[in-house]
Amino acid sequence: MTRSRLSRSFREFVNDQLVDEKLDHKFDTVAQLPAAAAIRWQCRNYAGPNTRLHTAYGKLEVCRDLGGWTVMRDGTPLVHARSSRAAIFTTQRAAKAAGLIHLQDGFGEVTPSRDGLWWDERPLALHPTPQPHANFPVDPSLSDDHEFGTKRLAQLLKDSRISAHVADQALICDLEVHFRSWQLVLPTWTKRAHGSFELNTPYGLLVVSRLFGWTVERDGVPLCWTVFGGKVIFDKLEHAKISALLHAKDIGWIRFPDGTSWINTPTIFNEPNATP
Repeated sequence: MTRSRLSRSFREFVNDQLVDEKLDHKFDTVAQLPAAAAIRWQCRNYAGPNTRLHTAYGKLEVCRDLGGWTVMRDGTPLVHARSSRAAIFTTQRAAKAAGLIHLQDGFGEVTPSRDGLWWDERPLALHPTPQPHANFPVDPSLSDDHEFGTKRLAQLLKDSRISAHVADQALICDLEVHFRSWQLVLPTWTKRAHGSFELNTPYGLLVVSRLFGWTVERDGVPLCWTVFGGKVIFDKLEHAKISALLHAKDIGWIRFPDGTSWINTPTIFNEPNATP
């Protein structure tokens, strides 16, 4: 569908939301390039022409709206200066390309495209005061890809008397299932020191660092076991990074459901409608 095929009354009705014709055409052209055309978007059985794409940066969704097309990243619409409502593209291809071009906005050191479009992000919440890091020396002889094995790592944590528990096989399997569903490249983490990596995101600063195995933090708050408390320790750096990305946008009780969350103490009796 081209802009010329839109009725005059419709164009006037959504004028503030319509993307500039030149930019809309640019996105449509980009979407037809081999690399973009090869990406496998998925359709829900009940969603008609709507499509989605799972990535490490979040879920992209392109939806039919008011005769045009809109795009969202994890439920957040792509907007522009003329309207607080979702930007409307005249073709599905253009909406897909716009989503892909802006997909990495806010992650790492990526510079957003200067085309007047951005994700209408809302602050998740006031971030808790970062907790001081434990005075734990990182063994300089341990490479980033070093693995102790689950049993050895659990014994090291027990001997150190650190309040932490190794990620079990059920948690690891859950992470790997979601990892395999992601398309496109992963975010590039910045190595700040030996055994420490960080990634800026729209939801806070993610940090993975060695504590024998790997811990995960967002704005200084550690990822812990929801029921039993204590930090989650991953044997593989890759698993820690995947977990950090899956939990990046967690807020309150809206969070990735794998038995871990950004807390330091058990909260089983703090769940809504729960009784001691």
